[in-house]
Amino acid sequence: MSKAAAERCAEKIGTMERFLPEKEAGKSQSTPFTEEEINSYLQLVLKPRYHPSLRTLEVTLKKDRLRARALIDFDRLRGSSAGVFRNLLAFMFSGVRTLDAEGKLHTGSGRGRFELEEARFDGRTLPAGVVNEIIAAVGMRQNPPFNPTEPSSLPYGIERVEIGPGELVAYQ
Repeated sequence: MSKAAAERCAEKIGTMERFLPEKEAGKSQSTPFTEEEINSYLQLVLKPRYHPSLRTLEVTLKKDRLRARALIDFDRLRGSSAGVFRNLLAFMFSGVRTLDAEGKLHTGSGRGRFELEEARFDGRTLPAGVVNEIIAAVGMRQNPPFNPTEPSSLPYGIERVEIGPGELVAYQ
């Protein structure tokens, strides 16, 4: 993780934003991001914007797969959750816990969603449904709120994303 890698990631995002008018004119481009750039950006640029329930977030990129490791503060999540199941989760768990989630990122036609395939909570396997609810609860506390397990529009006019070992390529 480095400031330089975070700056490279931010510059690439800026380039993608500036490309939107050209995309509307029928042009396309691809933008590669390294795992180091993504994690540096998450930690050094976005972390201050996270809801306090999300302490850290780190991704590992594999061929056609994404692994995310998050430290979640359930005491802070409890105070801001909505919905009966999310409140139940927040009361069942307390303190800061590690959530490892691995799966596929499905993208196409400007939309994407994360399909959970394996999850570990403090090193123990949990049912996918429980982990999806935890992911949704934390995601809905972010600004802007989102649920990565539900289909949603990709930012910056991205049409699709390809993931390879240590690299993600965004196609506009």
